[in-house]
Amino acid sequence: MVGGIEGRRVKMQQHIQRIRGLIREILADEYLALRVDRYVFEEQVSTHEGRIRCELHHERSGEPEVIEGTGVGIIDAFFHGLRRHLAKSYPSLDSIQFVSFAVRGDMDSRRQSAGSDAEGDVLLGVRNTAGATFEFSHSSRSLSGSAVEVTLQAVEYFVNSERAFSQSYKALRDAKARGRQDLVDVYTRHLSELVRNTSYSEVIEDIQKQLTNEA
Repeated sequence: MVGGIEGRRVKMQQHIQRIRGLIREILADEYLALRVDRYVFEEQVSTHEGRIRCELHHERSGEPEVIEGTGVGIIDAFFHGLRRHLAKSYPSLDSIQFVSFAVRGDMDSRRQSAGSDAEGDVLLGVRNTAGATFEFSHSSRSLSGSAVEVTLQAVEYFVNSERAFSQSYKALRDAKARGRQDLVDVYTRHLSELVRNTSYSEVIEDIQKQLTNEA
């Protein structure tokens, strides 16, 4: 059973890596990549209500961003902050659901006899509106740091999937107008891949309707 679960996790990670590569190819310099610089998280223990302030920067431009959010625990608080910051531009974030969360400790990686500094692997499962579940992971010696990083991974994945889907459709329309059937085939394959890896938004639904009408 464990082997089966681990096998599915490996396949999911390979799938995410492959789609992420496709998205980077499509978006090129427009790929949204945020990097965490520092964060402060406070929690009221009796209610588990937390507040996070996270300072990030854009990987390419270095432009700073500040995300603030509240929620139950660090992942919930950070996700709410990211969604409030990004969902206006990328509405598919309003339709994804977090469905699983797990922490695994690698005690063989400890540097102290107590083992409290061992590496931890934080796993986060996210479901899109098509019912597909994607599992993201991040490992480090800081569980809270990995929780922040894995939440950012998931959000970036769906933001960039939505953007790549829209951009591929624009490229498809252009290829059709220029009579470039070779590119029409390429962008049609891209759309077919990406539609399974994003989540509902009105923009995506409109594009799908247009594709159906053009078929």
